[in-house]
Amino acid sequence: MNITKGQHPVVRFDVNPKSHQTVLFAEAELKKYLTKITGVSFQRTLSADRPGLATITLKLDHKPATDNPDAFKIVCTDSALTISGASSRAVLYGVYALLERLGCRWVYPMATEEIVPTTPNLRIRPFTLKSKPAFLWRSLFFNRITPEKNKLNLAMIDWMAKNRVNMIQLNPGHYQDNYGLDYMNWADTETTLLPELKKRSIMINMNIHHVFHFLPPDRYFKSHPDWYALQFGIRAPTQLCYSNKDALKTYAENIIRYLKQHPEVAVFGLWPMDGISFCHCVRCRPADTIFK
Repeated sequence: MNITKGQHPVVRFDVNPKSHQTVLFAEAELKKYLTKITGVSFQRTLSADRPGLATITLKLDHKPATDNPDAFKIVCTDSALTISGASSRAVLYGVYALLERLGCRWVYPMATEEIVPTTPNLRIRPFTLKSKPAFLWRSLFFNRITPEKNKLNLAMIDWMAKNRVNMIQLNPGHYQDNYGLDYMNWADTETTLLPELKKRSIMINMNIHHVFHFLPPDRYFKSHPDWYALQFGIRAPTQLCYSNKDALKTYAENIIRYLKQHPEVAVFGLWPMDGISFCHCVRCRPADTIFK
């Protein structure tokens, strides 16, 4: 199937303009990289009545052969190329798989690190490719989610999709490491990073030592010291007292409120703070209670 001929595009794109934003992003990505490969612009819409045009179709597979949401199929003939996916994200993965077949590689983040072959006349031989990942979730945890790292983080999000990493692991607030450095500051980076995650349908796994985001000591410790760990006879905000029902009730209410306000969160985990320093009160200490 010819994609370009004599420095001109000889394909038209058949993509429903009302498709999910990830399918529309997949179309934009395919056009962008076909332009990088051939030097020919694919932004102009070619008429379906024009003779000799092949068709590139991106669509959802409404009756997929598998329940794997990232499964896709590519069928290329002499006159048509169709990428169908079990989900919008699967369609995007199909686009990247096609581009890899054409020689593109994204080994490292940043556009300066990508490998894109060039040829003025591009032709794709007929083939069929079916793909589904062995693991449903393929997650990545960024070491630093902070405003000053946004350029790198945006490049990492782009790299994730191109390498079929479908989940990012985050802390919902402002989390510092043992040296007082920002480990994660999602609150100050969300407006920049979230649209790019949504565009690629990357799932958010809200995790990483966030217990104090939902039961912050600076809000509760003074009035409810018994909600926090007993260490050597002294209550200290190192962990929660997980046997305190009032603490857990407020903790759960705050989490539920957050999740209602943030429907973009696909997975939520209950992580204690890092380190040990768990509660040693009489209700928490027995091995058959909280530590069972």
